[in-house]
Amino acid sequence: MRKFLRRATVLLAAALLTSTAVTTTAAAGSMTTNVTWYHLVNMSNGYCMNIPGGSTARGAAVTQWPCGAWADHDWSTESLGNGYFWIRNRNSYLCISNAANDAAGAPLSQQPCKNVRPLWWKAVDHNGSFEIVNSNGMCIGVPGASGDPGVQLIQWPCGGWLDHRWFSEVS
Repeated sequence: MRKFLRRATVLLAAALLTSTAVTTTAAAGSMTTNVTWYHLVNMSNGYCMNIPGGSTARGAAVTQWPCGAWADHDWSTESLGNGYFWIRNRNSYLCISNAANDAAGAPLSQQPCKNVRPLWWKAVDHNGSFEIVNSNGMCIGVPGASGDPGVQLIQWPCGGWLDHRWFSEVS
């Protein structure tokens, strides 16, 4: 199992770092081809990124929750061709955003995928885990390194803390 997780982590880290390994084509708002979906799992507490209740609403929070087989726990990357990518939710088909708030502690939500900087992310590899960094230089983290389910994820200055580190597993 550990070997599988390591392999899956390396695969997503490679996809995130190169922003080309996963391709998505949208037609009339629906996915049509070649998408690999991942669980993004926090290194600090083992919870997955999710959208509470499977919401498809724009502005719904990105939170942490015990990993499960729900589509709102599944994420893909889509290259923007500029070294960055979108992180798209399988259930809502919306992308992770900082809602144009560059402040430390700004909550993350899902928004329509557009070519705007609040939705641009890249990955920084840390030997089997990675930080997910916004175009503003802030990392996705868990406020106060909380171990509570349902906590909304935030952006915070990168610092190598475990609550800023993620690994992936194919869902």
